[in-house]
Amino acid sequence: MFWVRVAKEKDILDIKNLIEEYDLTPFDESNLDNYMVGDFDGNIISLSAFDVSGNTALLHSLVVKEEFRGKYFGDTQARAMINLAERRFIRYIYKGINDLNQGYFLARMRYCPISKEEFSQTFEKECDYKEVWKLDVVDFFNHSCSCSEK
Repeated sequence: MFWVRVAKEKDILDIKNLIEEYDLTPFDESNLDNYMVGDFDGNIISLSAFDVSGNTALLHSLVVKEEFRGKYFGDTQARAMINLAERRFIRYIYKGINDLNQGYFLARMRYCPISKEEFSQTFEKECDYKEVWKLDVVDFFNHSCSCSEK
């Protein structure tokens, strides 16, 4: 059985291993409650994490172990992060990508591409991503699709 939950202290080693294996943003133990893990029959097979500032979050990690890809575990992991964001009153989730193939996944999750300038203004730092995508969490729950309506 697969389920996604907020990470716990007992998950730290698994989180560090996933981060090292997939070259993700370094682990910040002080923000463990911003990490979610996907547990498949007692094994951690996926990870997602964001940094939060006010009502905005930057999704910096979202990964599923290679051998479990293509089975919708990533969709479940991403939707769990969106649910966590809503519970924490986060309005917008941003995700920067350098692999443009990730855009297809983000579009399926109802993220919309935005300008690098909007990212830079929001996070007060230079955008070093090839593309930036944004999800309006409220729209995610209130509308069937936000990108095509705009």
